[in-house]
Formats: sequence, C-alpha cells, structure tokens
Amino acid sequence: MRGYLNPRFSGKPGDNVNQFIKACHCIPPLYGYTEAQLNDVRAVTLYQGTSEEARKFLDKLPESVQDDFVQASTQLKEKFPWKSETEQSIAMEKITNLKQAEMPLYEYVEQGTKLQAETFPSQHVSLCQWWLLGLKDQLAANIAITAWLKHADGELSFDKIVHYVRNPGLKYEGDDYNKKWY
Repeated sequence: MRGYLNPRFSGKPGDNVNQFIKACHCIPPLYGYTEAQLNDVRAVTLYQGTSEEARKFLDKLPESVQDDFVQASTQLKEKFPWKSETEQSIAMEKITNLKQAEMPLYEYVEQGTKLQAETFPSQHVSLCQWWLLGLKDQLAANIAITAWLKHADGELSFDKIVHYVRNPGLKYEGDDYNKKWY
C-alpha cells in the first residue's frame, strides 16, 4: 500500500511518467468518497510525488490545472514524455553512428545533448565514449579524457566531457556547456 500512496517522479531521463501517473490514479478508492473527491486526492498525490524538474514545471501551471488530476497528468505527459525501450535502442544506435566530420563543434555538442535527453542515465557513459570517438580532433578527445582523469571527481558525464574538450586545463565547475563558446 505504501508504494501506491507515495509514488515519486522527478522528470529526469529514465523516470517513467506513465507509471507515476498510473500509481497516483490507482490509489485505493476511499470509502464514501465521490469521484470529485478522489480526483482531489489523486491531484494532491500527483503534486506531492513530484520533485526537481517535474515540481518546478507543475509550480508554473495555473492552480486550476494543478488541482485537476487529469489536466495535471496530461501536462506532465506532454512535458516529460516516456521513451520506450525501442526508442532508447534507436537513440543508442544514433550515438554509435554520431561523427563530427565537417560539423562545427557547437553543432556536434548540440547533437550529443539531444541524444543525452533520449537515453537512460545508464547509457550516458556510453554516449560520452562514442561522442569522443566521433570527434574530428582525436587529440582534443585524448586531452579531454586526460583532464577528466586528472580532476576525476565522480562519474563521467557529457557536460564534463564537453567542458574538458573546451577547457582541458580547467577544473569542471558546473553546467557550462550551454554557454556560447564558438
């Protein structure tokens, strides 16, 4: 029963919005509650179960939408669509075929960023590896890996790799790969 009463959804890649909404909807019918009252309970459960990006998104919606389970669910599904295993496999195939060739570096970064959004977090290390292999300048890729190893402060991530391709001598200080540097 606890899992039904406390579903969680952050909006991060890999979070299944459909399972979250289903768990919110499957709250056991409470004796004597009308359908409107159940809608209210489900809407509150949906709101309280969100965190991070999903919560920020819901907070921006009008209160009338937040208070309506069906409308709030629809908005969440549109904002955080669930990608099936097949879609994930297609994204992984795109990753393995990604090559910079004559593409400018900023465009290559954008391509990698889009693919990161299409994959599970568990695939992000592979994205980093394949993205580096596809770089036109393999010296830059080797320098980036060396810089990351020198400053190794956790798991290999796409934003860190882009940072080290751009600034091999500087320690990674956060999400800076979206800054214009081209």
